[in-house]
Amino acid sequence: FFVKDMGRDGRDGGEECELQPIRDEATTMGGATTSRPHIQPAAGHQFEPLIHSPCVCVLVLVVSTLILMVIMPLHVSPTYLHDLLHGGHTPSRLRFEGTEIRLPSGAPLMLRGFNLMFKLGSRGMEHVERQDRQLASLFPHATLVRLIMNHWDDDVTVGDSDCLDEFAPDFLNPACVQLFDEVLNWSTRELPQAWSIVTARSALAAGDGGAEASVFENSTLRAQWVSMWAAISRRYSVYDRIGGYEVMSEPRTSVAASLVQRAQQEVCEAIWTHDPRAACVVGAARFYNRFHLNASYLITGGPVLYAANFFAPRSWVLGRSGNATYPGLFPCCEAFQKDWLAREATCGVVAGNASTSAEACAAAPNVMVNASWLEDQLRTVLAFRARFGVPCWIDQWGVLESAAGGSESVEAYLHDVMELFQRQSLHWTLWIWRRTSDWNCQSGHALMCQRADGGYQVSEPLLYHLGEYITSHVRS
Repeated sequence: FFVKDMGRDGRDGGEECELQPIRDEATTMGGATTSRPHIQPAAGHQFEPLIHSPCVCVLVLVVSTLILMVIMPLHVSPTYLHDLLHGGHTPSRLRFEGTEIRLPSGAPLMLRGFNLMFKLGSRGMEHVERQDRQLASLFPHATLVRLIMNHWDDDVTVGDSDCLDEFAPDFLNPACVQLFDEVLNWSTRELPQAWSIVTARSALAAGDGGAEASVFENSTLRAQWVSMWAAISRRYSVYDRIGGYEVMSEPRTSVAASLVQRAQQEVCEAIWTHDPRAACVVGAARFYNRFHLNASYLITGGPVLYAANFFAPRSWVLGRSGNATYPGLFPCCEAFQKDWLAREATCGVVAGNASTSAEACAAAPNVMVNASWLEDQLRTVLAFRARFGVPCWIDQWGVLESAAGGSESVEAYLHDVMELFQRQSLHWTLWIWRRTSDWNCQSGHALMCQRADGGYQVSEPLLYHLGEYITSHVRS
């Protein structure tokens, strides 16, 4: 024990106490005698003994830790307690300033990288594989990874492999949490410059489940969805380089935009309660349709990143264009498959009038699809960004190596698209980094694709062109 004499005014009296061993019956246990401090105050002084025992301190620490463990929510990252015991730290987050995204240092940043798919119950996607780890060496300057791993009420993971668990805390399958931990421990620590977006693919909850079965219409499911995202953002709020949380990839519903926005606003607010500096990532229905981005989808209250798809011209990049090649002439309705304004103005097709569509498409003139056409296809995204002063991101784009025209057309397209993104300062992630043998290599856009023999083949055109543009990610 250490006992200190205090002066009358409560301050340190500056005089030491005399510690003397004493004996009394209270200190005798089983014949053993224990010394106790005998305090002799200086003349004229009053004192209060302040007793500091190592045993007491350890006991207080243990009890406090147990209390923290009891009161902390279930879905808090294990790193949270570590940070508490070691003084804590402020996790690094991007800065969202108008249309600009900046590093914590203030340097402007272009987000460029890849989509990566992880999924419970799917061979080759349940863990971070060797091919995923190659991203760090092949593209050390990649600044974004979109981690599609939260298959919550999804159509490809129904059953035990789905992340929705109605009987689990926060409606989140604990096995999914383990997967998230593994993936984020890799991406936030081993990718030297990349920021991570935690993405939910929820096809059923997004609208494919039918009427009244989406988070936009079903209040019970929406409450579960909000609780789930609150738990995830709380858990990973202490991780460095979390770029944002993509709450619904992608809205597949046909309900009014106001209903989609209302649900997105609610879930974004839940996320910001726990991770206020991370972006809430949203987009328009259906399937992040870039032509639907408008004021109806604006979210307020924190940093937001707006997503848009860019598979254009859709038929060609998906290998369904017949003889049309890039650059070149395309049938009018094929060129403007999702662009209904141009479809009506150029092709003469009236929206909603199926009886005249085929005839009008057949009679419409061919359209030159080239770099200028590509830029026009981004007009709504660029206008939305300029009007509302918000950052926009092309979440998915790509082209099959087997697209009509062969490698010459594919490489011309890759060059033109990335030049366009560069010139317009658009953030982007390629679809997709890796495909397993469950997918046909010829029907996918992967940089790495697994062959039937288990080995992987790498797309040389993608490796070359992406490497050229990903290296220049910080804007001067």
